[in-house]
Amino acid sequence: MKIISTYAGHESNISFYVDGKITVVELDKLANSKYFALEDLSTVEKADLIDQAMEVAGVENDFDMWINGSYHGKRNGILEYRKLENIINSKRMVYGPGHHTCHAHSAYWQSDFDKAWLVSSDGGGNDGYFNIYHCNRTSGPLPEEQIDRFDFGTLYGLIGAIIPQVGKSTRWFYDVAGKAMALAGQSPGKASEEIKGIIHMLYSGSTGGWNHMEQLTGLPYGVKNTTNNENIKTSKGTGKFHYFKDQRLGLKIAQANQEVLEDKFMAILTDRQYSIGLYDDNVILTGGVALNINNNENIKNKFKLNTFIPPNPTDGGLSLGGLFWYMHMAGIQVPDQDYKFSGTPLVENKKITKKRKSSIKTIAKMIKEGAILGIVEGQSEIGPRALGRRSIICDPSNPDVVERLNKDIKHREWYRPFAPIMLEDQLEHIETHSTDDLTKMSYATKVSLEFERLYPAVCHVDGTARVQVCNDKNSTVYKLLQEIGTPLLNTSFNDNGYPIVATTEDAYMMLPSLDGIVINGVLIKE
Repeated sequence: MKIISTYAGHESNISFYVDGKITVVELDKLANSKYFALEDLSTVEKADLIDQAMEVAGVENDFDMWINGSYHGKRNGILEYRKLENIINSKRMVYGPGHHTCHAHSAYWQSDFDKAWLVSSDGGGNDGYFNIYHCNRTSGPLPEEQIDRFDFGTLYGLIGAIIPQVGKSTRWFYDVAGKAMALAGQSPGKASEEIKGIIHMLYSGSTGGWNHMEQLTGLPYGVKNTTNNENIKTSKGTGKFHYFKDQRLGLKIAQANQEVLEDKFMAILTDRQYSIGLYDDNVILTGGVALNINNNENIKNKFKLNTFIPPNPTDGGLSLGGLFWYMHMAGIQVPDQDYKFSGTPLVENKKITKKRKSSIKTIAKMIKEGAILGIVEGQSEIGPRALGRRSIICDPSNPDVVERLNKDIKHREWYRPFAPIMLEDQLEHIETHSTDDLTKMSYATKVSLEFERLYPAVCHVDGTARVQVCNDKNSTVYKLLQEIGTPLLNTSFNDNGYPIVATTEDAYMMLPSLDGIVINGVLIKE
């Protein structure tokens, strides 16, 4: 049985099921364009890129079934079919289910839970903004409730976009939320109650909230219309946002925005916590808001629950969700594989002359002496966060690497944080309800003062760190962690504004700013 599942909106992706194995191709990596949308290309360009995706995945263009789009009411459904029907060779085609239903299937079937309570929340879709499902292995995700009082994804981004540290340097609206969350982590203590009150009004849909925000920031009327906001429109055109200039106020608003999102999200879950216990105390979070590591950790610790967050909770996971949905409906067993590493194999479009692998001791010695290295090997991670196979790593005990990484290597804002990657037996300084789901950088866990002292480059000002446990035992990073005996700093192997590297040529392009790159175990220095 051969199945192809496509999603053509922003963060376009294609999932293939062939002979019991699933491969996910995130098209932004092949197009080398962040937040890439297949629907924006001409038919000829579509055909070329889809051919590339099949070649990279090692798949022939003859499918038994094609699942088309995450929903069929917009361009990435019915209209895209007309453009793709002569490109994709399949015996049958079905339109995919709703947007959040795809999110739910993508997340649930990647988890190990038999039963779970699932929340999908993001900036919208054809079936709402905040959907709750009950899941089990017989029925799959079953919708329980759709709550559209709050569009958390859009509101959090709209407020973040007016902050100068965020809006000034941001090209895409999709980037805003992550930057606003990172900035919020730079502020210790509690947010201003006055500013939180204003933001509570915005989340509650009060037009008076924008009037108060205008008085606070001096912003023009253009940012008030939350249904057709000028900040969203400009992000798709000129790439410029409306923002105020007071950076100290910007930090306060970022902190308040984060706390209000957590308050509002928690209020919904608390109101419905009676049903969680019926599902083995398991909760799955997905949708774009599931990238908010502070909110995730707050939920886990508040309810003392088993939690799971997929590596690809955003729209980058929708083709996989459509594939899982069809497989469940057709009674096809979902393969047992490590889905976080189900991405594309490394494209070797620049040949490596050196063939012999470098010793782990040699690479570890370079890191301990202060080197910053890029790692590229094997089948890639899925989702927006590098988990060790497309990573930049270095020693987290040296705080000076933060400026070099942000300024000279990744060319991004000073406040953007880095994550510690470690082995499971190195978790003694981590304070969290459960360490079971720490392999995907999904939680802002509390760390001890000793951890902050030892590894300042990977700790946030608020005393948390985006801890990641490495269980990829055959990987270079795992072997380095064993050799060095301490955590490493891990960040995605990409330059600002570009997707994570997918090819050897992409890796070589960043070599001048790094001390070396390790490609499939081979160390290369300029």
